[in-house]
Amino acid sequence: MQKTLMAMILGACFALAPATVMAEAQSGEVVLAVSERDSVETTVSEIDKVNRNVTLKFANGEEVALLAVPAEITRLDSLNVGDKVTVKASDTLAILLIKGGSGVRAIIDGEGYQRTADGAGRVMTRRIRSDIVAVDQQAQTVTVKNLSGELQTIKVQNEATLRNAAKGDQAEVIMRTSVAIWAK
Repeated sequence: MQKTLMAMILGACFALAPATVMAEAQSGEVVLAVSERDSVETTVSEIDKVNRNVTLKFANGEEVALLAVPAEITRLDSLNVGDKVTVKASDTLAILLIKGGSGVRAIIDGEGYQRTADGAGRVMTRRIRSDIVAVDQQAQTVTVKNLSGELQTIKVQNEATLRNAAKGDQAEVIMRTSVAIWAK
């Protein structure tokens, strides 16, 4: 399933490139950049009022811990396990075409906490880097090798992106999720 999902994501990056951001990033050419933000209702699943930590559970069962929530979030003191809390959440997906660098396949997970005068949040990032091992201009496909060494062939709809891709380049998928709670 993960193999199919990755093929769909990589395929989408090449197919949607002309309708999205096409700019140079520090580590490569941005092929696709999309972001979705929303207010989301969560449920308090754990709370530590002394250290001002709260764990929120989303409808899909995922949990996110917010640590050291600022005192400006005054409602934290009145929250209890099971209470509903609306937070700001965003999901961002970016795909980079990185010239050269072949052989450095990786999955890199990272996370951080942000604190401002009136809020706190958690940011989780996953970067997946795969080698482009073949480009077939006639068939309009690229073949990538993932971290486990499996090969995936992906149909590329955008001719300009396909012409720019070459064996030895890399495709990097960056997924970033952030959850923030703010003072009202």
